[in-house]
Amino acid sequence: MASPPDPSAMETVAEVRLSHDRFVLGSTIATHRDLTIQLTAQAPTSEGDWLLFLTATGDGAGRLAEALDDDPTVADPRRLTETEDHCVYRVRTVAGLRVAGVLGDLGFRVLDVTSDDGDWCYRIQGPDRSALTAFFEHCQSVGIDLDLERIYRVPGADGPAPRSLTDGQTEALRLANEGGYFAVPREMTLGDLADELDISRQAASERLRRAVGSLLEETF
Repeated sequence: MASPPDPSAMETVAEVRLSHDRFVLGSTIATHRDLTIQLTAQAPTSEGDWLLFLTATGDGAGRLAEALDDDPTVADPRRLTETEDHCVYRVRTVAGLRVAGVLGDLGFRVLDVTSDDGDWCYRIQGPDRSALTAFFEHCQSVGIDLDLERIYRVPGADGPAPRSLTDGQTEALRLANEGGYFAVPREMTLGDLADELDISRQAASERLRRAVGSLLEETF
């Protein structure tokens, strides 16, 4: 059993985008890309599986029940509440890939898990660079596609984070921030950012990764 993380050492927050075809609820978030699905709570059961509580936001959030019925990674979906703009569901996991256990073992606290364009976006708070590197290596070993989208220090960390970036990287980060790319839920897609920069989607993704990587290298 992993020791609980030391709050005084938890200086770094990272936002990562994870993609894998065997993720829990993978088919659901891929089918309903127009909805924002947030994992709001989870609880273990005596049978060894997990109950997940999901909030779906957007037009047609009430239609998510059908997708949950068809999703092979969960069972017993139940709609708990419904309003004009969101619904809360409860499901039980029966299969699929998850990373919560690995994050806990490495000393991370999961701050937010939200779907975006068919991927899961995690905001995690952890102790140091070595833990983040270990998580990256785990994802690579099991075939999870990971993009580090943002990394920053929480209030109270000693010293400002260095920002040695190229002009292109600075522009990409500025436009992404102003356009809401880092917002939750996301207000700008990677395609939108690529259009703003007048480059391909792949080039925009690489430029963001390099910019964040530069900040990561200098921060630690």
